[in-house]
Amino acid sequence: MAYEMILTEVRGRVGVVTRNNPERLNALNAVMDREMYEALDAFDQDDAIGAIVLTGAGRAFCAGADVKGWGGEISCGEAGNRMAAAARSDSDESITEKLARYKPVVVAFNGDAIGAGFTITLGADWRIASERLLDRAVEKAAQYAKLHPDTTRAVKRLVWGNLWERSTSEVKRKERLEFAAAQKRPGHREAVRAFVEKREPDFYAAGAE
Repeated sequence: MAYEMILTEVRGRVGVVTRNNPERLNALNAVMDREMYEALDAFDQDDAIGAIVLTGAGRAFCAGADVKGWGGEISCGEAGNRMAAAARSDSDESITEKLARYKPVVVAFNGDAIGAGFTITLGADWRIASERLLDRAVEKAAQYAKLHPDTTRAVKRLVWGNLWERSTSEVKRKERLEFAAAQKRPGHREAVRAFVEKREPDFYAAGAE
């Protein structure tokens, strides 16, 4: 699919989404954010992808709000309308909620992440800033991707679902339910086989059985 303000690529079982408006330091705007969500959703629904990397092009990951775009809203007499509409809506899923339910997501900070440009990464499973940035991020995502997405989603459901749970009995109950469901999936059989045969498991091949 062709995008206007993001780039996508696949490296092994890792899908990479790059915010691509470096002239504006990848500041938040409706087009880029919509395309980013679409690409993340597509990778999350792709059974061949086990983990996702989110990064930016140029010298900033995301400079935060598109203040220049606010000028257009002021000129049109629409300042504050879009934010007020978002506040009234309880149907929109936040980026934190999206990342919490996705396959593992690694954020590669290629530069500054300011204000909301940092906030959008809070639901990620790993955030990294280093030399060889994208290679290192893909390497980390590939570790997650060795596991089948059914497994990583179950782990994330437990982590996020029990974030504010005060009852250890309820936590154990949820864990047992997830574990019972996991034991019925092909990946459980493959894990046992691989352990007995002393080899690396292939959960994707097992899922196709």
